[in-house]
Amino acid sequence: MNICYIHYMISKDEGKYSDEIFCDIYDQIEKSGLLEKLSQIKVVTLGNQKNLKTDFSKYSKVFHANHNNDLLSFEFPTLKQISNDANQLDDNTCILYLHLKNVSNQKRESTEAWKKRMLDCVVHNHEVCIDKLKTYNAVGTEYCDTIPKINGEFSIT
Repeated sequence: MNICYIHYMISKDEGKYSDEIFCDIYDQIEKSGLLEKLSQIKVVTLGNQKNLKTDFSKYSKVFHANHNNDLLSFEFPTLKQISNDANQLDDNTCILYLHLKNVSNQKRESTEAWKKRMLDCVVHNHEVCIDKLKTYNAVGTEYCDTIPKINGEFSIT
């Protein structure tokens, strides 16, 4: 079983920028063939929920798993959701983790560069990630076997 978690920070422009990025990420998941290999996509949102524009019910396999109002909690609510769920999942379950990069500062050039890097590693090369997760506990854009530290986007078993 493969599950994808998406950390979704609601942007300060009443959620329009977040919705735009989420739609693009979902399209890339679908076009890459990853959607067929996922049992579900769990989204954890962060920020003012009244500004949430995305209707997750219109997307196949997407489930709004949790929400946190505290913007200063950053990615931690999503990582906690992954940790809690992982304790109940089969050891062979692969978890892919994505998020709406840099949505809080709305610098579109840097956001696009980070998003491209994340999508290239985890979405477009999902077959490599899933295969590597048979041997390693985590893989990602900035994961090195010799240094036990993970930065950026990653996948875990």
